[in-house]
Amino acid sequence: MIGCSANGMIEEPNPEDKKIGRNVQEPPILTIAIGEQTIRTVKGNYSWSYYDEGTGETVATEQDTAPPPDLVDGEATTMVHSDAEVELLFDYPPNEYQVNTWDNDQVIDSFDEVKLTEYLGDVIYELQASWEQGTVSYAFVVHIE
Repeated sequence: MIGCSANGMIEEPNPEDKKIGRNVQEPPILTIAIGEQTIRTVKGNYSWSYYDEGTGETVATEQDTAPPPDLVDGEATTMVHSDAEVELLFDYPPNEYQVNTWDNDQVIDSFDEVKLTEYLGDVIYELQASWEQGTVSYAFVVHIE
């Protein structure tokens, strides 16, 4: 996995690490590490394309989902401290990403990193990441102390 630091900067991958290729059929998985805990994200909307070596054609897939508050409804809420370090663990590092925080039905803030110090209580985050193959939205919820 490739990590991104809390400041939104993508760490340079080790040359031995896998590189995303144009024939990767599924969007990368994202896990969030906060302090000693890992948090599963829920994949939301995405638009993804890949090269099918068998047919020689590009295959495009789009998925529309519910908004992040609905995606994480029923998910376990992880308790975290506001001063904990956040690390984004992607299968493949994105070219760029943006972090949104949500209330019940709309984005309330956008950042270039996951900020825990801005809020207390339950917080819904959406991370929108972009690769050459497309864009993917991920959602997760934490309870910040």
